Amino acid sequence: MEIELKQIGWRIRNYRRLNGWSQQQLADLVPGLSRGTLSQIESQKSSSETARKTLDFSLLLGIAWALRVPPVALVVDVTKPDQTVTVNDRVFNRVSQSWELRPTERSTWDVIVWFMGWSDHVGELSADNTAARGETYQQLGLLQGIARAEQSEYQTKVDNLDYPPAADYEAEGEAAALVDRLKSEARALGIEFGGDTDA
Repeated sequence: MEIELKQIGWRIRNYRRLNGWSQQQLADLVPGLSRGTLSQIESQKSSSETARKTLDFSLLLGIAWALRVPPVALVVDVTKPDQTVTVNDRVFNRVSQSWELRPTERSTWDVIVWFMGWSDHVGELSADNTAARGETYQQLGLLQGIARAEQSEYQTKVDNLDYPPAADYEAEGEAAALVDRLKSEARALGIEFGGDTDA
């Protein structure tokens, strides 16, 4: 799937304007981004010598973070989920008995779902089930569970601050125990958390 920087630039400009920000205001929120570079990304109208041919992924993530939109919203047009995009699927050729890449039309929605890690159903459409894919979705599932458990733990602590106190320390302990258990499972899959040290 070829991603046009012109389209990414248009989406960045659109979200920036929705937030009511100038180019300088957005640039100030992204380390390593100047107003001039942002202008160049958004317009894609500069001379061929200075026109950006690539966009550093960490810069794209920084811009998405500052705009408070998921990175996928900058990469594909989320306003047209039924539009198709061409991706290369790895399919097994029964005649040659080998794997090959074959251009396949997918809906933007399929790409969004896969990109966000919401489901691995896109991978199920081809028979190419890899261990890496399975482990990745297992890791993403655990991270999603940890985020939900931490949110629940936080909410329980906030609820316990109410007056008169309705302290439910048992629920608070259960939420913390769930976070610990999920993090332990995640560590077994190679996920590292702040504060983890190698023995």
